[in-house]
Amino acid sequence: MSEYIREEMIKFKYHPVFILTRLLMLAVLIAVSYAGWGAMLFASAWSVGFVYSTETESMLPLTDAEVIKRKHFRINMIWLRYLIFGLIACAVNYVMILKDVSVWDIGFAPMTEKPFIVISFFILQMVFIYNALLSVMVPDHTNKFSAALKNALKNDLISVLSGIVFFTYAVDLTLSKKRTLIIEGNEFIHCAILLVAAVLMGIGTYKKLKDWKVTDYVAEGRRL
Repeated sequence: MSEYIREEMIKFKYHPVFILTRLLMLAVLIAVSYAGWGAMLFASAWSVGFVYSTETESMLPLTDAEVIKRKHFRINMIWLRYLIFGLIACAVNYVMILKDVSVWDIGFAPMTEKPFIVISFFILQMVFIYNALLSVMVPDHTNKFSAALKNALKNDLISVLSGIVFFTYAVDLTLSKKRTLIIEGNEFIHCAILLVAAVLMGIGTYKKLKDWKVTDYVAEGRRL
């Protein structure tokens, strides 16, 4: 934790613009409400990408386990930041809905009318984001999308199915004005589906983490 804080302080000292990006991220999450998953997913690649001196890091006399541990820790810290920002955004939006100042929930407010669905989706969202961060840090070096999809279906079908559940509910919460999916049916059935998907994706993410080899990492300068 102290090492990550040290790096963040150095970053803020020499590049104050990163303070604005943090605040901007929080503001965006509050503004987009249920579409916060999209903002996190978009930012995840950039957050992992801003690593100090990847070339220098690759030359340090570290063991494979130490290299993986450092990168795993970075993923954990980025994910924790997203989690805190996401919880703050949810709390702010909830208060806005109670005070009738939110224009996002005209006609139907899942946060107050179907809160357990929103909570369950947020849990799945954070598991999905962690999996995305890990995927960015551990590239599969597959150039063709078709090959990457085939590899995912073969080796991680459970996470793929969980991802389908995630995007189905994400789109319904974000784009559908009537939100027919979550309005219809028993709230706790929806919760069960979301939480089972979260557990299954968590298992796939854990497997990916356990299978992580240091040779999976390619320094930035070597990608050219």
